[in-house]
Order: sequence, then structure tokens, then C-alpha cells
Amino acid sequence: VVSENVRAKLGRAAALPLGEVIDVLHTYQRMDADHSGVIEFAEFRAELGPAIRDDVARAVFRVFDVDHGGDLSFPEFLHGHRLLKLGAGADRLLYLHSVFDISCNGRVTKDDFAATALLLDDITHGALSRVLGCPLDAAACAGVFTKIDGDGDGAVSMDEFKAGLRENGELTELLNWGQGAAAPPSEAETPVGFGSPHWLVATAILRGIGKGIEHRRNLRRSRHEMESLLGSGWRWGPGMGQGNDPYKAVAVWNLSTGELEDSMPPPKRPKDLAADECTPANCPVYFAEYAPEVFADLTSRARFPEGEYAASLGLEQLQVALMTGAVTSLVSLLSSSKSGMFFYLSHDKRYLLKTMPEAELKKQLATLQDYHEHVRAHPHTLLCRFVGLHRLQYGDQSVAFQVQENALHRADAPRPDVVYDLKGSSYGRITKPGAKRGVARKDCDFRLERGGRLAVDPAAAAELLAQLKEDTQFLMEHDVFDYSVLVGIKSVGGGGVPEKHVDPNAAEAPPPDRPPPAHAGCLESTCGAEVYTVGIIDILTHYSARRAAEHHGKELGLKLFGVKAGEISCQNPPTYRARFLDAMAEALLPADATAEAVKGEEEEATMEAAEENKEEAAEENKEEAAEENKEEAAEEEAAKEGQE
Repeated sequence: VVSENVRAKLGRAAALPLGEVIDVLHTYQRMDADHSGVIEFAEFRAELGPAIRDDVARAVFRVFDVDHGGDLSFPEFLHGHRLLKLGAGADRLLYLHSVFDISCNGRVTKDDFAATALLLDDITHGALSRVLGCPLDAAACAGVFTKIDGDGDGAVSMDEFKAGLRENGELTELLNWGQGAAAPPSEAETPVGFGSPHWLVATAILRGIGKGIEHRRNLRRSRHEMESLLGSGWRWGPGMGQGNDPYKAVAVWNLSTGELEDSMPPPKRPKDLAADECTPANCPVYFAEYAPEVFADLTSRARFPEGEYAASLGLEQLQVALMTGAVTSLVSLLSSSKSGMFFYLSHDKRYLLKTMPEAELKKQLATLQDYHEHVRAHPHTLLCRFVGLHRLQYGDQSVAFQVQENALHRADAPRPDVVYDLKGSSYGRITKPGAKRGVARKDCDFRLERGGRLAVDPAAAAELLAQLKEDTQFLMEHDVFDYSVLVGIKSVGGGGVPEKHVDPNAAEAPPPDRPPPAHAGCLESTCGAEVYTVGIIDILTHYSARRAAEHHGKELGLKLFGVKAGEISCQNPPTYRARFLDAMAEALLPADATAEAVKGEEEEATMEAAEENKEEAAEENKEEAAEENKEEAAEEEAAKEGQE
């Protein structure tokens, strides 16, 4: 009945699957707070959340309100949902034209165009002015408008708007700001769109990250000013009651007021709300950034230009996406892990946001200085690149999360077709039948599908293994285990250097004439038909007493079923590292080279053991000689006493 109703009133909106129509209906009913049967602007505004500007909310509402009646029926809401979801072709043009059509008469006037363009420029802090190469004022808007007003009557119809986008590159650039080269979500991903249960949390996170980015810039500016006055030996203390240690500094914002706070208050649910009613829309929202200066430095050393962090995760990008109907600009949600943690991807898939338990947060803060020094000492480290550590709190809900670069989405390599998550173990390391496309394959899949090997030049493999040894040594020294290496494989057809992924909106493009070194985690196959991207992930699991008990329990239990102890993932850090490196050597080196490498390691270990035995024997000989000398001296002394 619902789909027939929609088909009769708004045509193509009925093309959505019936299950999705029912989901949208449930969202519509939830938003209709007064149960009037229609959604008024205040209800629509509340669902968008406080992070979205009021003028942006009104522009989006205008697109949904097809009959311009000031409220939304369900067919109108479904129509707007469809435009946001698809965000391409004729649907995108219709959405854009409706945003610019402030007068709601089907034609965009010069004043309508100027008001909307100036709003977009304000949201993006002048990004549109930079595209034009001059300040975007009324005169500049009038110049662009004249180019798309085909018949010169002072109003732009839908057909003129379409032709203007096709013929005027600068207008297309204006409306494509911040979208990047986002790929459609895979089967393993679910877009977090407007109306999603995660929408309010996602927008609060992006607003908080935007505050953090601005704070980092202010800290850097303050540091430069103080160093120019007091010299480079002066040490910047982030302040706000955090002392002078940048690794312990915390910046806290009240996102409800936009003010910087001294500290994060304890979680507390408002008395008038039930336990499951707390949302960022009806509770005070606080956002914390840990060690802002440290992560600012880590971001500057990351693989993407520093400005891309703001473009990928800033709130400006999200609001422009709402204004222009680019659904791919919204944050995407990946399937949850076994631990119950959730993963978010930025719209361009460059950055991964992962929620984390308190114990993991404390461990990361405790080892942050060592991690920072390791990244500085090893610029091509394969360890996942952390660029932010945060906490979001609203009501009695508090969640900590980290931001890191997506190990397999890089500016210097194409996006992989298939991904393997390798630990070096075998028990339980196979993908379940019927797994969705886009889910990482595992160790047993790697052996079955590729024979457990990659076609890599031995010299490049040796470079990569050397970096793996450096990184896993760091992890072992910090009692970390259960990490894995992600291997992305991209088929590029013929031989030769593959086409690199270049984002046209990136602040600076990667150098096209020189591939990164092998130990940086990007390699070509020996025949040039494939490109491999490698990175180490999950580097915060520490081998605690509970993990040790888990290891021994599994070892004893699975032994009854013929499972060998070495096949279990849970191992102590030294054993885990050794098995991990053996598996990586087997995957990267030819069979004879692998045997030679293992033989070499065994010989090296034997030589070290022999040297240790030699030193121990020498030490024992010294002790024996000293004891003999002592006994002889005692005998001589006794003889002397006897003679006396």
C-alpha cells in the first residue's frame, strides 16, 4: 500500500526496495514527535541535530518540501530520502536546483543564487572563493549567474541549470567542493545518512573533530609566537590545567555551547529522560581531544597531506554534502567487531574511526610517547598511523575513539580488489561461507586462494621484511600481540607501473614518477600485473594475565581435538612475533629463499647461543681460577702460620 501511494504521488521514489521504504516509514514516524501525521520544520531540525547550521537545515527542508506547504508528508519525506541516497545524475541536479530555488517557484533568481553560493562559501571558510580565485561577493555571484542564465531573463530553469553545469567548469567546481573521489560503499558498509540511528552521534563526532583541528592550529600559532619571543628552547604547555607535558594534555569542549572547558564533567543523565532516551540532541554534549600537539605532529607525518584531515573529517564537508546532495560525503559505518566496538569510515575512506574500551584508551595514552618516537625514527613504519584520540560524552553515554589512517587507502597506490587479514595462525582463520563482498579474507583463505605467497621481487621483499622486524620488535617490547597485517591486492591487467589513485580535490598530488620504497608498504608484483599494499593493524592488544590464561586454556582444550598450540592466535608476544615473521617471510620470499632465511636465522641464533655459552664458560673459568687462587692463598697463609 505504501509503495503504491508513493508511486502515485512521487513517481520514481517508488523504485526503492519495499524493505527500505518500510525503514524510512519507521524513521518518519519517530521524527513525528507530536503524532500529527506530518513532519514540521522544528521536528525535522531536531533530527538533523545541533551540529548542523540552521540555514543549512532550512535549505535541506526546502528540497524535501515538494509542495512548499511548510510540512512534510511521508511521500515527500521518502522523495527527499531518495534524492540524498542516490545523489547522482538527474536526481542530483534536481536536488541542487531545489537548494538554490529559495523562492520555491521552480526558477532560481539572481538573488537566490547569490544567497546560496555565499552560504556555501561561508560554510567552507572561503573554499569557493579560492576556487574562483577572487572573493565570492555579490558581483562574482552575478558573473557566474549570467553564464548559466541562457535566455537572460533573470531566472534559471532546471534545463538552464543543467546546461550551465555542463558548460561552466567553475560552477561545477563550486558545487563539487569537498567530495573527493569517494567510492560507493561495499556490501560490508552501511552509509550513516540522515535519519540513521547513528546520525546524531556521527555529526557530533565530526563537529568535535572540527573543534580539535581548529585548536591544533591555534596551538601551533601560539607555539611559533612564543618561540619567536623566547627562543626554540621554550617548551609549550597546552594549559587548561593539564600541566606542561604534551602527552598528558587534554582539551575539552562543551559542544552545546561551543565553549572550551577546564575538564570533562562526569557522565550524568538528565532526570527527565529515560535510560535509552539520551541523544546528542537532548543532552549536553562534551568532546575531548587527548594530546592535541602530539597528534598534530603525527598528522603532519602521515601519508596524506595535513589539510586532507580537515577535508575528510571536518563538519564543513558534511554540511556541504547536505547542501549539494552528495551522499558519498557522509560518514560510513562498518560492521561491528567481536568486541562490540564500532568502526566508521570517512566519506573518502581515508580515515578510520574506531571506538575503544577504557583499558585500551589508557594503554594507548601510556605508550603514546614511545609510539610517537618510533614514528619519528621510522618515517616508513608499517604500523597504523594514529592521527587523533578523542572522547564523546552526552548524558550518561561516554565513548572513547581513535582516528587512524586507513592502511589500504593511500594516495600512492590504487584501491585493492581483495584484502587479506593475516596473523600467521591457522585455527579459525578462514572466512565464513557467504561473507559479504568487501570483508577481509584470512590466513587459510590466503593459502587456499593464492598458495600463501605473493609474487614480489626478493630485494623488495627483504626491504619490507626488515621494516616488519623493526615494527614488530617495537610491539613485542610493549607486550603487544594479536596484531595482523592487511594485504591489499589490486589487479592492473598488463605489466608496467599501474595508474595511481589521485584525488582531484587533494591539496597536493602524490609524485607520479616515483613509486614509494618497498618498506613503505607498497609493492608491485614481479610481472607488474598486481599491486600490493601492506600495513599492520590492531596494535593495542596487550598480553595481560587474562590473555595468558586464555592462551593456556585454549591450548589445553583444543589439544583434545588435535589442534597444535602454535596454530592458536593467542600467544605470548615473543612467540607471536616469531610466528608472524615466519609467515610473512613465507608469503614474500620464494621457497628456497624462505628456507635460506630460516636457516640464516637459525645459524644466527646458534652463533648467538655459542657466543653466550663461550662467555658463560669464560666467566666460569674466571670464577674457578679466582677460587683456586683464593684456596692457594689460604693454604700458603696456613703454612706460614704453621712455620711461625
